[in-house]
Formats: sequence, structure tokens, C-alpha cells
Amino acid sequence: MRSAIARWPDAAEREVALARLAAREGLDEGAAQDPETAEQLRRARLVLESSTGRPAPGAPTVTWRALDAVAALRREETDVAERIDALCFAIDASRPSPSAPLLTLAWMACGSRDAALKAAGERLASRLPTMPGAQPARGWLRLAERVADLPLAAKLQEIALAHREPGAAERVAEDLVRRAWEAFEDGEDDALVLERLREAKKRASE
Repeated sequence: MRSAIARWPDAAEREVALARLAAREGLDEGAAQDPETAEQLRRARLVLESSTGRPAPGAPTVTWRALDAVAALRREETDVAERIDALCFAIDASRPSPSAPLLTLAWMACGSRDAALKAAGERLASRLPTMPGAQPARGWLRLAERVADLPLAAKLQEIALAHREPGAAERVAEDLVRRAWEAFEDGEDDALVLERLREAKKRASE
């Protein structure tokens, strides 16, 4: 399915489809790890697939609101940046664990051509590395490739490396090599350049 989507000619539709697939994979992983969450996962799939899901009684969870925002992005609604900022406020207030839908939402928003939505995506992405609890095993590397903030991208890459995401070690090594040569061109100490090159070699072999 991923191979078929990757060949889809419309770039915007292709990105949305890939984001939905990634979120669905995250939900499937969650179901495998915790079968007791079947009802919550059923509602999450409704939001992803048909945009008809409704939150459970009481206040909507951060994860459900992220899924709802993903659905709103699919519908090209105009208030998604405001929804993301509200999510950021909820994250700061309640300190929930990160989830695959939050990563997917940040990834989609950071790839937007709309400046306000892109900025909101960056704000959401900046919170993900510091959120407590278990982390999704996938999604960090591709988010790192989308964010504009380089220190944030480095943090996301390190998380991807810790989870052994495919391609993470190579990406971190490439960045270390690039930084080493930049340091060399800027006339920095040779010892610093060699240290970064050794670190790149170590990361590439992990």
C-alpha cells in the first residue's frame, strides 16, 4: 500500500494518504500493546477514515483532538492552526504522553504551505521530545526532516536513533559529517572536526 501511495501523482493527496497510513500503523501498534484500548482505537480510526468519530463522554483527550485536527486538515478547514495551539496549551497543562497522531499532525502541519499552520506545527513538534511517558517507535525521523528549527531536528533525530528507526543512524551520521566540514571551513580547531567525524563513524555503525 505504501508503495502504491508513493507513486500517487498529486503531491498533497499523497502526503495526506501517507500521514493517514502512518497514523493507522501507530494505532495498530497501540492495539497490539494494549488490547484494552480497543474502543478508543475504534473511535480514532473513525476520525482518520471517515471524520465521523466523536470523543468519549467528558473532555476530549489530547490524542483524540490530534486525530480530529488531522481530519480537519484533510477537509482543508481554516482553523487547524488555532486547534494546534489549543492542543499545545492542553499539553502544557496536562503533560500527556506523546502519541502517533500527535507526530502525524505535527508532520502534516510542518509541511503546509500556510505560514501560520507551519508555525503551529513547529510549536507542536517542539513539545514532543519533552513529553513524559512511552514514545511512539516511529515517526520521529520524518518529522525531523520537516521541521525548520535545526536544534529541534537534532533532538528528533536522536529520539529516532534511540528507537532504531530505519535510516536514523545514517541521517545523524550525515549531519555530523556536514557539521564537521562546516567547522573545518570556518577554521575551527582540527580536534573538534576529527571528534565530529569519529562520532559520525560511530553513529553510522550503530
